[in-house]
Amino acid sequence: MAERQQTAGAPRPGRRLTGGQIALIVVVVALVGVFLALLVGRLTGDVDPDGAATPTGTATAATPAPTADDEAGSDAEEPVIFAMPSGNIICQISVDGADCLIRDFTYDPVDAASCEGEAGAHLRVGEDGASMPCEPLAIAGDVPALDYGESREAHGYTCTSSREGVTCEHEESGQGFSLARAAYELF
Repeated sequence: MAERQQTAGAPRPGRRLTGGQIALIVVVVALVGVFLALLVGRLTGDVDPDGAATPTGTATAATPAPTADDEAGSDAEEPVIFAMPSGNIICQISVDGADCLIRDFTYDPVDAASCEGEAGAHLRVGEDGASMPCEPLAIAGDVPALDYGESREAHGYTCTSSREGVTCEHEESGQGFSLARAAYELF
């Protein structure tokens, strides 16, 4: 009489999957789903190219970030987007103001005390002054670096990069902010 050989690890005919096998299948399916979502985001440009975490929030730039050379000093409606060489601070100068986001910081965000949840990563200066808004902001697309010691001027605002962080100012009023990993100041 011929005997059937069974491969190790293969379920026997008519036998149900164990709880561990079902859990493994669920985990694999979830991982495949995450991979596909990341792949689609990468292909559509919705994911930061270096995979770094974005500060909380999702007000994104709908078009690719213009390079600093494309928009420096321009009165065009498009925002000027740049990052500090460290990549920890990303800024956007638009017709509405200058906004900067910081990924990692160690300061106590006292100007965001009334905010619920995580706050303190977003600073803004507009015509009405400088603030630490509760609403989050994220900037998408390729972000060129603004070398230390250089400035970007656009839409009536100037931001200057330094090894200590960034300073952005409304040119007409002189109001603005300074932002670094260890401290910030609204003025």
